[in-house]
Amino acid sequence: MEAREPHVTARSWACFALPVGMVLAHLVVYSLGRVGLYFAWPTHFAELDGRRLTSALLQGTRFDLSIVALSLAPALVALVLPWSFAASRRWRAAWGWWGYATLVLAAGLLIGDACYFGLVHRHIGVELAALEDDVDLLVGMASPTTCRRSPR
Repeated sequence: MEAREPHVTARSWACFALPVGMVLAHLVVYSLGRVGLYFAWPTHFAELDGRRLTSALLQGTRFDLSIVALSLAPALVALVLPWSFAASRRWRAAWGWWGYATLVLAAGLLIGDACYFGLVHRHIGVELAALEDDVDLLVGMASPTTCRRSPR
């Protein structure tokens, strides 16, 4: 029996539209954040010549791609699964909402980072990483046993 070539149609490529759109939307938001920092605080970037500025932007895009890949990995894999249930409208909508939620979270973090950068002139990443070590302390401080009223 002779092997047949798989028939590729526009519909078979349509399964990639949502994942590609999600990645592009995230990259646009991250790029807007970077450009916003550049124009909001031009004095911080004045010493960079064109080559160093381009290099910094490319490095930032590489970093953004790694963050986007990590945050969207479950959705990207789920949206390109080869089984019929993965083509259902509900399945694609659920993972589309995942992409939207991560986009809103990323935009919020970028806005917070821009505000923080304006105050202390560095990104918030170091402080967020340091908070990871203090989760037990923060939960302990917020627990009901430590939030009791003092006697009058």
